[in-house]
Amino acid sequence: SKTVIYITHDIDEAVYLANKIYILDESPARIVYEKKIDDDVMKRNFNDDNLAALKRELLNIISKN
Repeated sequence: SKTVIYITHDIDEAVYLANKIYILDESPARIVYEKKIDDDVMKRNFNDDNLAALKRELLNIISKN
């Protein structure tokens, strides 16, 4: 099995590609948020309410930091 770590600042891109999302704080870097993406969301239906809620949740976390 292979693991890929992909770093992005684009929430849509992160949600589309990831099965886990981490949000890091500023220096010194530490994990402030960790989310495993459910299989239902992984279907990547961008009109799905669960996906929209996840994107709002991520934006809320980012705006607090």
